[in-house]
Amino acid sequence: ASIIGIETKYGKITGNIRVLDSLSTLSFDYPRRAEFFKIQLEEFLLLTEEEDLDALKIKGSIAGAMGYGQFMPDSYRNYAVDFDFDGKRDILDNPVDAIGSVANFLSKKGKWEPNTKVVIKAQRIGERPNLRSVFKPYIMVSNLESLGLKSIPNVQSGLEVVPIELENHEGYEYWLGLRNYHSLSRYNKSKLYIMAVYEFSESLAEFL
Repeated sequence: ASIIGIETKYGKITGNIRVLDSLSTLSFDYPRRAEFFKIQLEEFLLLTEEEDLDALKIKGSIAGAMGYGQFMPDSYRNYAVDFDFDGKRDILDNPVDAIGSVANFLSKKGKWEPNTKVVIKAQRIGERPNLRSVFKPYIMVSNLESLGLKSIPNVQSGLEVVPIELENHEGYEYWLGLRNYHSLSRYNKSKLYIMAVYEFSESLAEFL
């Protein structure tokens, strides 16, 4: 639910550019990523045929992302689900299908682990560390001191984590990403995005 809230304010801002136009332009007038967008254009045309959609009417972002969760065409084809069992996979206008589809994406592509954390707090114990810009856990908690960090108490020493540095108004804060942090990176490779999703989900949980 937090991803959909961040992506489109729960369907209020899904984009107003024809997806066919966006993908066609990027396929032929954006050499740096032309191959990627040519694949997306092909996926979009296949999608509209398979789902009986009007390719000339679907609107989305400038990059061709669509619906509540801003799925690219290949993600729509591979991960969208009919979550309310009405016989149609509709992430454009059906929030139930959209929520189920985001969950399916994270489960299948991101290997999401239910009932486990995304991040845990860390503390700096030395000079500002030089951290790797990656999303997949690569260092055990027991070895964090070599980077000048330590975790909160009672964390398994053999747990693999990825250290994260975020800038705030006081300087820097540190977190340790777990496997679900990497899972969320499959949706958007930005530590700020992932942390926004995490913090928003924590806020939503307080009302459930």
